[in-house]
Amino acid sequence: MYCGLRAARSDLLRYRMAQEEILDSAHAAGHSGCGTVVMQAGEDPALTKDWIADVVREIRRREPGLAITLSLASEPTMSFVHGKDAGADRYLLRFETSNREYYDHIHPPAPGRRSDRLAILRTLRELGYQSGSGRDDRHSGQSWADSHTM
Repeated sequence: MYCGLRAARSDLLRYRMAQEEILDSAHAAGHSGCGTVVMQAGEDPALTKDWIADVVREIRRREPGLAITLSLASEPTMSFVHGKDAGADRYLLRFETSNREYYDHIHPPAPGRRSDRLAILRTLRELGYQSGSGRDDRHSGQSWADSHTM
């Protein structure tokens, strides 16, 4: 697998910010003139949709002028709803390839949980998120069309 930080790598020391640490960072960003704060996380079972929504809600309460961008590992749609309802404005989604076979190769689907990046982007738009997506062209085995066609 291509990602050195993937969840299956149990030998890595992981870092998770506590809620107060995130809130302090958002406060510092807001008072330093930053217009947005990004909450980014990979696959972490401790980050439940309710925990994320609580943090977003509290950032929104404390820093009402700060845009909040989420960039989380593929989450079920309900997490997108929770984040938006809590006050998140934007969602950043990495988009490595439009080739389903290749995507499943680099991100083996969990049982009953196959990611559909295009459907996720549509859902984000329907929920009212400003959404962004970026390509990652560092993968061997994909064609130009795989990474440039949506």
